[in-house]
Amino acid sequence: MTNYSKPRAAVFYSLLFIGFLITVECALRILGFCFLRPSSPEKTMHAGAYNIVCIGDSFTYGLEVPRAATYPKQLEQRFDQGQGKTRVKVYDLGIPGTNSSQHLKMFEDIAGKSQHINLVIILTGANDPWNFARSNINMFLDHQSFLERAKVDLSIFLCDLRIYKMMKIIVLNIQGGSGDPETDPFQQILKKEKLDTNVLRHLLEYNLTGMIKMAQMNNIRIILLNYPRGGLYGGDIEPTLSSRYGVPFVDIHQLFTENLKTHAIPDLFLHDFSHPNAKGNTLIANALYQTIVARDILHPRQAIY
Repeated sequence: MTNYSKPRAAVFYSLLFIGFLITVECALRILGFCFLRPSSPEKTMHAGAYNIVCIGDSFTYGLEVPRAATYPKQLEQRFDQGQGKTRVKVYDLGIPGTNSSQHLKMFEDIAGKSQHINLVIILTGANDPWNFARSNINMFLDHQSFLERAKVDLSIFLCDLRIYKMMKIIVLNIQGGSGDPETDPFQQILKKEKLDTNVLRHLLEYNLTGMIKMAQMNNIRIILLNYPRGGLYGGDIEPTLSSRYGVPFVDIHQLFTENLKTHAIPDLFLHDFSHPNAKGNTLIANALYQTIVARDILHPRQAIY
């Protein structure tokens, strides 16, 4: 190969590689739109039903769990089997890999479009340490070094690329997959990313507070959940906000802790020992059902909280 042809070959292969990346990016966006993007609930909601919206990540979506076994769907089934006269519809808006900032923006969007949302159930925060897409994290980086801020700014840009997020998820799964049932992979990811836990705590508090205030402003009831393997960034964010704003909190971590006294971890969790399996989702659905019934949340004439 002549010296003249070598640069041309380099340019050709570089363009070929860029074209490949663009093709993969487009394919991932199409697949995500078709299979992971939840349908817009405002298009099917109506005043004749009590409409519950579940917002969250893969735990709400029901990773590797049949659609009928996710806790939003099981919650709807519990109401179908009950003796109440109120028709209850539950909408699963869980999207794997999404962060709490994206969930705040999602709720703001649907709350502004629909007049028929009665209750929103929130489980969020696990992906905040690694997924910075549309994240509000820059609001809490005043005391971080210039290098750390630049790193976050770059991650915010890159996390809008599906191919980057896919590679990030693969790497994090390898890093977090210790194979030890006693180890929560999300806690391992938090250690690997080496972000200031206080920053992540403030970020989650800010986004959850925004959702609570948005719900109250639109006369929508709200229930906060924590994760089966424990709270994040200090562990008491959800119960603290529950007490501060007078909103219901269902302690999923305590629920699983009690059940693990009589069950092995694989009985309630998938192979990653973090996401609940179908039986674990049943525990969450039952706890939500009992809370909604016990607090008479279905009746709008009662006090909201």
